[in-house]
Amino acid sequence: MKKMIIIILAGLILTACSREPGRYYNKDKRFSVKFPTGWQVKENPGADPDSDVMVANSPDVSATASVREQKFTLGMALSPYAKELSQKLGVVKQLEGGIVKIDGRDAYWMVCDGNGAGPEFTTFYYCLTMEDRIYSVIFITRTDSFGSRRAELEGIAQSFKFE
Repeated sequence: MKKMIIIILAGLILTACSREPGRYYNKDKRFSVKFPTGWQVKENPGADPDSDVMVANSPDVSATASVREQKFTLGMALSPYAKELSQKLGVVKQLEGGIVKIDGRDAYWMVCDGNGAGPEFTTFYYCLTMEDRIYSVIFITRTDSFGSRRAELEGIAQSFKFE
């Protein structure tokens, strides 16, 4: 009995120690994402299926990141889904886009001019799938600071992992 308790405690300690500092874990949605030091993460478990799972703000609040998880029609291509999402977000114009690997999976990414917050903002997001779910990692930042923030935002997106 004593050995069993020791084994269980050791397992719990190893699990707690394996948590990476700055990484947000969502067990229910089965993903994690790492944010740079100082980013503030808030869970946003809305009842609306189109709502964000979590939202994070940069220390100076000039950039916002969010993750959405929604039902996905199997066999649907990522690029049409991403364009549909951009319309929901109020995006004005797609500037760039393509396919990249995140956590070993194809992810469609887009940089768009404007969003529901106004044309002086840039929306940058990635969409990738797991089973019958699609995960969207969405960044919104001021257009005049997008160039200096881009590498940081790409790093956050590349840190996305399925758990």
